[in-house]
Amino acid sequence: MIRIKSKKGEGEIQTLMYLFFAVLFIIIGLISVKSYLINVAINKDLQLSNLDFGVIGNRLIASDNCLAERSEITVDWSDKPINFVQIGNVRKERITESVIGPCLKGFDKIDICTDPKYTSKASCESEGEDWEEQKTIQKYSVTFYELVEETEEGEKWRRTIIDKTYGTLDCARSRRKGEFLINIIDDQTTKLGVFKLCIA
Repeated sequence: MIRIKSKKGEGEIQTLMYLFFAVLFIIIGLISVKSYLINVAINKDLQLSNLDFGVIGNRLIASDNCLAERSEITVDWSDKPINFVQIGNVRKERITESVIGPCLKGFDKIDICTDPKYTSKASCESEGEDWEEQKTIQKYSVTFYELVEETEEGEKWRRTIIDKTYGTLDCARSRRKGEFLINIIDDQTTKLGVFKLCIA
């Protein structure tokens, strides 16, 4: 008499074991992901320093409402002269508080402790900020320099500040800063200058 053994029962046990371990690994994975995501602190603050840097820079040296020089050219296809702005050409007499102040409107103060969400000095300092210091610091520092040759060969240049520095931000502590070569137009002469911008 020949007996045929069925392996059907063994196959069901293997399938149940695979299923059990697969479900176990999926549960462990989900618990690990959930515990990781609970401990992740999400920073919702927008870092807009690059945007501020571009806006302030463009306002000052690329807008004829601020410091850029507006010129007119005549063309043969039009009876009227065409206005255009020469970006980077700055008139020295326009580098004053009365011109630069309105151009920097909207970038006045750092809104750390002056933000309405801070109702008191204690709530601001609990965030690690110095109340008195933050009330006076501005978001920017803007300085215009005129470059003067120190040697006849033009190998060394010396900077002299034009008017003053606008804004109270310390550039040494700023992470976003830049210096750009510009043309300073003084009456009929054009000199080389530097536009320095620092953003909080």
